[in-house]
Amino acid sequence: MPLDEDLLEPLGRVMWAAIRLHHGIRDAINHIKGQPSDKAFDASLGVAIAELKKLAEAKLAEPDRSTLLAWIKNEGTPATRERTGVAHAISYTDPDGRQALRGSTPDRPTRYQVSDLLEVVGLLAAAPRDLPPAPYTLRPQSRTQALWKLARRRILN
Repeated sequence: MPLDEDLLEPLGRVMWAAIRLHHGIRDAINHIKGQPSDKAFDASLGVAIAELKKLAEAKLAEPDRSTLLAWIKNEGTPATRERTGVAHAISYTDPDGRQALRGSTPDRPTRYQVSDLLEVVGLLAAAPRDLPPAPYTLRPQSRTQALWKLARRRILN
């Protein structure tokens, strides 16, 4: 398989940093749901960040809600978007004869360089470090929500 060996290590770093970000998001989601952090989880990174946003909007009390939503908007989503750009890059043979990667959309690099990949790594590595840590304060349930939860529990048992 033809390849540009200079890109292999930075590509590996992109994937490793994305895995670490995914892990942090999974832990946050599981905390909000009251599940163990190591519970099985198979949502993609993009789906996970969307789920975290939905849960934060619906279930978190202030100031945790605003803090987590700001992190999603300013760090989590941009890092995820950049990872997606690399993951969906198109390989081609450049006129210089080397294998190369280009973005699949006009807003992506026409040729990813090592420095471009390392910039993505930086965003992906910073995002989980800056993820507001659990425990998060949940909104109190309304009486109706509490009754529905109790009824579901009785039906299922």
